[in-house]
Amino acid sequence: MRLLTLVLLIACATCAAAAPRRNLLACSGATPDTCGTKCVNLQTSKENCGVCKKKCGDGQSCVGGACVCTTTGNTICSNKCVSLATSKENCGACAKKCGDGQSCVSGTCTCTSTTSTTICSNKCVNIKADKSNCGACGTKCPKDTTCVNGACACSVGKALCSGACIDVKTSKSNCGSCNNVCANGLVCTNGTCGCAAGYANCGTGCIKTTSDVNNCGGCGNVCAPGLACSNGVCGCPAGGCVAARVGAAAKVDTDGDKIANVADTDDDGDGIRDSADPDMDGDNLLPAADSDDDGDGVADSMDLDSDGNGIEEELGDDKDMDGIPDAQDDDEDGDGILDSVDPDVDGDSIANGDDLDDDGDGLDDSEDSDDNGDDTDDAEEDDRRRRYK
Repeated sequence: MRLLTLVLLIACATCAAAAPRRNLLACSGATPDTCGTKCVNLQTSKENCGVCKKKCGDGQSCVGGACVCTTTGNTICSNKCVSLATSKENCGACAKKCGDGQSCVSGTCTCTSTTSTTICSNKCVNIKADKSNCGACGTKCPKDTTCVNGACACSVGKALCSGACIDVKTSKSNCGSCNNVCANGLVCTNGTCGCAAGYANCGTGCIKTTSDVNNCGGCGNVCAPGLACSNGVCGCPAGGCVAARVGAAAKVDTDGDKIANVADTDDDGDGIRDSADPDMDGDNLLPAADSDDDGDGVADSMDLDSDGNGIEEELGDDKDMDGIPDAQDDDEDGDGILDSVDPDVDGDSIANGDDLDDDGDGLDDSEDSDDNGDDTDDAEEDDRRRRYK
């Protein structure tokens, strides 16, 4: 009987252990909700706010089943109460982080520097001097330029033209300013379109005034017939003035009597023979005041043929215009008769023996040191003849 009772007791204990445990917790009142073995209020519990085990963070309380910050104006970001108005990690919105050199002011990231005051790509920059953000974020200055007061600029003397620094003092396409193009034939000098050195704009384009006989040394400066322009100065051409001016002088006719000055005994037609005329070019200037006796445009001080007869003074006169100075000419009047046997050397139809003025200069031969009128003293002429013959 005792053995049967023991067996029954063991069997009952085993059944009790195997049977599921029933939750007999009954929650009500201020803690109507059950979380595990605890009665809680899911509307107010910081450890179980809204749902079991949802814990509110520091500075938070559970209100209506939601965690809220206890400080007015704060916002929960990553379960932490922060001020979106001042938090560098959450400026204006959760997870919006301000960069280096910035602070959060009224919910906006703001640069703390007094010069670098603009935020570009979350970095404080000075848009007045930053080449990568010149004047505005993302505006990059071209190569060889700098950012000055918010504008891309080139070095002194250059201008930014079509994205490149150009020397506007010398650029033909940007002379003085961008896109100011110099016309063909002109160059840009000190920012102004003009002719190259040695050239001048004489109305028809750039003229080389160093060699142009019609614009020698300057526009409109015409060299006298037979002269050449060299380095901007009228003068004798290569080979000398004699050959060049014989032909040129033959075309000059001051008084318009259709007798070239070189063959005319009265160039200005005033009735006075040139040999005795103090004003042979008729400009009303006496030799002392006349710097150009023959009126050929070349000052007497530089004129090798100041009387305009086509022969250099040093070689004397040439009455017959044969290109041979009388001092070297065996036939001075060109009549085909050698002077040594010519009865009328000056061709005035008065035989030398009867002619008191062989050269027709108005002076008696006995008083004339230049009988043949070639502006060379007879003694010097005789000496030349001896040397040339």
